[in-house]
Amino acid sequence: MNITCNEKGTVLRVNGNRYNCPATLDVLRNKTVQVEAEKKGFEAYTRLIDHHLNATGKLDVVGAAVFIVPAIGIMGAGAWDLDQTELHVQLFPEHDVQR
Repeated sequence: MNITCNEKGTVLRVNGNRYNCPATLDVLRNKTVQVEAEKKGFEAYTRLIDHHLNATGKLDVVGAAVFIVPAIGIMGAGAWDLDQTELHVQLFPEHDVQR
């Protein structure tokens, strides 16, 4: 997964691990990825990147249904893809609320 940011000095937390932006990370394709970004003076950013069965995973499911064999393949990360692998984090300045 590749993550870029519009603001230099942005700190990322991906699945709880800290990184400096920009970052290229290895993440599991069969798990939801949580991305958080923060920088002083800017609103916090949070995004969940979900995953879906890819063509190989779908073939494993069909093969399991037709041939009545266990679908072992869908248990591994190779049967899944992330919904997004390129992410650009857009941070916005905090707004002062005066009453």
